[in-house]
Amino acid sequence: MTKTSELDELKERIAELERAATPPDPAAQERASAEFRAEMHRMREGRMAYAMHPSVYRDMAMDDATARSIVRDHYGAPSGPSMSGIPSSQTVTGVRPGGGPANVPGGGSGWVQPVSLSNPPGVALADRLMDAQDARDRAELIEREAKLRAMERLAEPKQP
Repeated sequence: MTKTSELDELKERIAELERAATPPDPAAQERASAEFRAEMHRMREGRMAYAMHPSVYRDMAMDDATARSIVRDHYGAPSGPSMSGIPSSQTVTGVRPGGGPANVPGGGSGWVQPVSLSNPPGVALADRLMDAQDARDRAELIEREAKLRAMERLAEPKQP
């Protein structure tokens, strides 16, 4: 190989590397980005042709608790039409002379005795436990501050 051909090959290689190293044109990059966004938009639009309105999903959605409550509400309910509200095989029992059932609070009148508002059980015990812990924390803080002051006094330079 001659020096001139070797030099020409190196120049060609350098030119090739420089072409590869030059940054792409910003306008070309923007065009490519816009084309990509447009393609993604077309894909999303095509997918939305098969979509349902969000309200349809909301109306169809039902969590387990709701399904269980519906089943529980209808469990034991008559499956067929009946002629009266009380089947003929059952009789009404426990009715008081005042008109309401005996086992219902307020005798079935719709009114019940109000429940008095008070702290739940155990609040006094929890208060005592928190007071004891507060006392321990206070004592620990006082002890820590005393040790810190003692260490500061030891660290002070001695005066002759």
